[in-house]
Amino acid sequence: MLLIDGHELFLSALKRLLTSKPWNASVVLSTRSSEAVAIVRSSLIDVVVCDVQAKPVPGTDLSAILSTGPHAVPVILLTEDEDGPLLAAFVLSPAAGLFRKDTPVEEFLEGIAEVLRGGHAVGRTMLQPVLDRLTPPERKVVFLVGRRQSDRAIAASLGLSQESVRDHLAQACRKLGLQSRAEAGRWAVKVGLAQ
Repeated sequence: MLLIDGHELFLSALKRLLTSKPWNASVVLSTRSSEAVAIVRSSLIDVVVCDVQAKPVPGTDLSAILSTGPHAVPVILLTEDEDGPLLAAFVLSPAAGLFRKDTPVEEFLEGIAEVLRGGHAVGRTMLQPVLDRLTPPERKVVFLVGRRQSDRAIAASLGLSQESVRDHLAQACRKLGLQSRAEAGRWAVKVGLAQ
C-alpha cells in the first residue's frame, strides 16, 4: 500500500493504523505524488491512498496516471473538504474511492477493503451532504437511472410523466455538477446509490 500526503504526521498515523492488526499491511510513505509511479513500478503496491491536493501531481490526476498500464492500481482519494464538485470529479475519474480525512476509522477501513475487492467506496461524510441537496423524487430518479432504467420505466414505477422524470433528472444533474444522463448513471453506480 502506498500512502501519499504532504503532512508527515498524518502519514505516520495512517501507517500505524494500517500496519497493525488485523490489516498488517505493508506500507510505503511518500510526501510527493511525483514519486508514485516509480514506487508502484518497483514495489508490490495493491492500492494507493492519496490526498486530493497532493503535490506536485493532484490526486485526481494521479488516479488517471495509475489506472492504466501493466502496473495499474486503484487509487483512494482523501480530502479535508465537503465538496460536491469534487464528488462529481471523482465519479468522472478512474479513482476507486473518496473519503474525508475525518471519516470514522471503521468506515475508511471498510472502504479500503471494498476497493481491494475491486469495488468503489465513498465516505458517508462525503456523500450525505450531496444527497441532502436532492429532493426525494430527484434521488429516486437518479437511483433508477443508475439501475439503467429508461425514462418510460422510471415514469411508470414512480407514477410520473416522462417529462417529469426528465425534469427531475435535469435538476439532479445541475445540483450534482453532472452534464448528462450517462454521467448521472455512472454517479449513482460509483457512489453506491444504485445498489
